[in-house]
Amino acid sequence: YGVFRDGLPIWGIAGYELTRFHLLREIMDGLCGPERVSAHLHASAMARGGAALIFAGASGSGKSTLATLLLGAGAALAADDHVAIDSTGEALLAFPTRPNLKPGTAELPAVRAVIANHGEQRGKGQGDFIPKARVPAGAALRLAGVVFPRYAPDADNAVTQLAPDEALRELIQTGSRVSRSTATIAPLLHALGSHPTLRLSYRDTDFAIKACLSLFEGGAAPHG
Repeated sequence: YGVFRDGLPIWGIAGYELTRFHLLREIMDGLCGPERVSAHLHASAMARGGAALIFAGASGSGKSTLATLLLGAGAALAADDHVAIDSTGEALLAFPTRPNLKPGTAELPAVRAVIANHGEQRGKGQGDFIPKARVPAGAALRLAGVVFPRYAPDADNAVTQLAPDEALRELIQTGSRVSRSTATIAPLLHALGSHPTLRLSYRDTDFAIKACLSLFEGGAAPHG
């Protein structure tokens, strides 16, 4: 596919997934205001009390799963797959697309309970739902931190600090990009350097939820 805006190409030839990414990015820019966006992250985000946590990392790392579980803890969907960092690096701009749960994830008992109690069914599949609690598109939310989750049944429950350069490298490797409109990396560097950037490894979902709730409130996350 080719992606064009106002008759001009914004990317080269791309397959379906990359084309979808670029189309959603353009829609996000349009809803939020392109002059307000400094970077587009391949990430999810949840909001609570006016603050937002970003969940970043490679596909399949559990971003959408953890975000869905937080719905049951009183959080609201701020974004899924596409997160916009604002021009100051102090906030993100909401873009609450439907959660992209991986096959089988919606069958997990904890996730299934959250979907049943906090979601609106949209489709025949168990994972075809939209959270009832959503932040309006374009709303600015104070950035509480960036979390790189990793779920594994045999993993230790642990939260470790990531250096800003390490977090930036992982964001770029997993598809995050500076905005074409503002074309500066400074706000993203500020966001990573001025807010907690953490690796969250867990086998117990209760531990992961507790760690995230602590970060929403500006406290230190538990370490196991």
